[in-house]
Amino acid sequence: MFLYTVASGRWEPVTIRNIQPGEMIKSAAIKAAGYAISTISVLLLGFVSWRSASRDPLLSLCLVIGMATSIAGIGLRWLSYRVEEDEQPSTDR
Repeated sequence: MFLYTVASGRWEPVTIRNIQPGEMIKSAAIKAAGYAISTISVLLLGFVSWRSASRDPLLSLCLVIGMATSIAGIGLRWLSYRVEEDEQPSTDR
């Protein structure tokens, strides 16, 4: 994983050992924003596809199920990130 570190001012490989507390928050914020953008993207693509899909009940069902499973997958990825974050030992102790 690469992260822009404020201290060095450049992109460099990041491990738990060399992340400062403020940088971890930035990384979490970036991930959360990415998940939100992915969810909005799914909704927008479903919205523009609805007109043609609504003409056929099977296509409508596939579109709705596809959108729901995609958003569920995004949610599961976010949840797994949160679980991993909680499992990591704190460096502040």
